[in-house]
Amino acid sequence: GRVTNSGTGVPMAGVSVRARFDDNTASAGMTGADGGYVLSGLYPGTSYDVHATRAGYSADSENPLIGIAAGAVDIDFTLLECAGVITGFVLDGGDGEPLAGASVMADNGLGHFGTTTSGADGSFTIDELAEIGVYDVTASLYGYFDAVSYDVEPGGEALTLDMPRNFAR
Repeated sequence: GRVTNSGTGVPMAGVSVRARFDDNTASAGMTGADGGYVLSGLYPGTSYDVHATRAGYSADSENPLIGIAAGAVDIDFTLLECAGVITGFVLDGGDGEPLAGASVMADNGLGHFGTTTSGADGSFTIDELAEIGVYDVTASLYGYFDAVSYDVEPGGEALTLDMPRNFAR
């Protein structure tokens, strides 16, 4: 098979491609400079789910491909570069002061996510997100209850995540 960039049509090197059977990886490989890959060691007569992944990209074709017979050829994928960004600030819900060191995660519920840690001024940037769809953004920090913002679109206005204290100050 072959993996190409759906935005440019250019073959993609360094994409991880794997065949899975019953939640176990049966074979794995990486694409070469021509975007081509070969998965070996698969049992004839057995069907596999074939996945293609690369950091900074999301599926733009059906992925995984379900029930692919061992020995099948021309099992191709297209991936889309992820250039989406979510930014914001994590603040103490009691006094509005910035919170450094909070873990911030954006998750679209479809297997694409990003994480970061808030800086000294409480700011955060999560990049390389798929630009299609929405994300739930969660901030976590010891001593505070999680703060969540739902249905956040990449590229939108900066978020403010106010974290309620779970301690007396």
